[in-house]
Amino acid sequence: MLTKITLREIKNSLGRYLAILIIVALGVGLFAGLKVTRDAMVDTLDEYLAERNLYDFQLISTLGYEAADVEHISSLDNVSAAEGSISYDVLCNAGEMDQVLKAYSITESVNKVKLLEGRMPEASDECVADGRVYSKEDIGKAIELSADNSKDTLDAFAHRKYTITGLVYSPLYLNYERGSTSLGNGIIEAYFYILPEGFDSDIYTEIYLTLDKNEHIYSDEYENRITKADAAVTAAAEAASQRRYDEIKKEADDKIKDAQEKYDDGYSSYLKEKSDAYSKLDTSYDKLTSGQRKIDSSEKKLNKTISELNSSKKQLDAGIAQIDQKLSQLEAGKEYMSDEEYQASKQQLDNKKSELTASLAKVNSGLKQAKSGKAKLEKEKQTLADGWSEYRKGKSEADSSFADAEKKLEDAKAKIDDGKKDIADIKKPETFVFTRDINTGYVGFENDANIVNEVAKVFPVFFFLVAALVCITTMTRMVNEQRTQIGVLKALGYSSRSVISGYLFYSGSAGFLGTLIGYFSCCII
Repeated sequence: MLTKITLREIKNSLGRYLAILIIVALGVGLFAGLKVTRDAMVDTLDEYLAERNLYDFQLISTLGYEAADVEHISSLDNVSAAEGSISYDVLCNAGEMDQVLKAYSITESVNKVKLLEGRMPEASDECVADGRVYSKEDIGKAIELSADNSKDTLDAFAHRKYTITGLVYSPLYLNYERGSTSLGNGIIEAYFYILPEGFDSDIYTEIYLTLDKNEHIYSDEYENRITKADAAVTAAAEAASQRRYDEIKKEADDKIKDAQEKYDDGYSSYLKEKSDAYSKLDTSYDKLTSGQRKIDSSEKKLNKTISELNSSKKQLDAGIAQIDQKLSQLEAGKEYMSDEEYQASKQQLDNKKSELTASLAKVNSGLKQAKSGKAKLEKEKQTLADGWSEYRKGKSEADSSFADAEKKLEDAKAKIDDGKKDIADIKKPETFVFTRDINTGYVGFENDANIVNEVAKVFPVFFFLVAALVCITTMTRMVNEQRTQIGVLKALGYSSRSVISGYLFYSGSAGFLGTLIGYFSCCII
């Protein structure tokens, strides 16, 4: 009888019954929906990151890494994949003001990008751009590096323009935050990916690696796995950095050693060649000086001889002229002399003239020889002058050549000293081992999921209170309206428990059905 009465009451007050059911369904549905939202969000992200193979560790060294370092780290226990990557913050032309973009090399096994539009790059001067910043209309346009970038940054790129061939999402960026930078206005506007050949560098700026086990993200198991692997990964990263440091230092030391040996050899050759050259010049100088003294002495003697011969010739010419005069006088006074006296005087004068003529011939012969010696001496003087000219030219060339050589040696020595100083100034590398916890999008997503979870603890309480209030109000009104019926039931012998059970079934069934409907409908949705 009570069951029939209760079912009849539900049928007659279906609106009231549904109101209780719906308000309970809303409260339970909201609570259940909020409670499963975090898990749904995390499951979705976990599936996405597993598909894209987001890194577990990011290794950065101030000296960079080489392919050998990547190969060594990939051989570590519990490491499923390791890949080197190149990235730079770069200023790009964007109208009147440059904007800062983040350039990455495309990786194949870690941090795989998702293609949204277009195609992946096939040439070194092609790229794919940030799908949240660029649009389909930007495909075919070019990203151009600004001339305001530092020389080191520009030298790191193989080209100055990269044509956009497609749009991608990167697992490194799970939200709209692109990070900060020391360039431009301090904000990275977007990112783009190019082939490794698009960078003019064989040195990786970082190494990304993933572990072999794939626990659920944000879970304690995942954090424990990262914590356990951290020591080994850090040790390997530091060892790779130290090896890189030792290699760079050794290469620099070897270059300085080779340069020092070349300098020492060059300096020894310089000293020997300089000594030999100036020794030859000194020998030539001594020979020229000796020749000059001989010529000066010979010229002085020759000039003295010529002077003496000219003086003798003059005297002989005067003597012959006197004899000719005397012969003329003798001829004029011939008639006043006897033939014997005339002949004797004439013979005497003729003999004297013959002697003077013979002497004059000797003097003329001596003058002729002196003139011949003078001509020969002039030739020797010209030869000596040519020798002096060659000496001065050779000395000038030697001075210039050895001055240049000395300057080159000084420059080489300065470079070697600077190189030694640079080697001494090489700082030991700093190594940084980061996990996903430094990724803004990854951490931000966890925070957002946790916020939803916290809201699930507080916000549904208001719906439960409203539902309770509606139920209490509805049932109180219902009891007040049916006091007569309750009295009749009591008069017929029904106990208070039996009467109350009818009302409890009314409200309980509405609450139970509302709970089922709210929970399953919101969980499925």
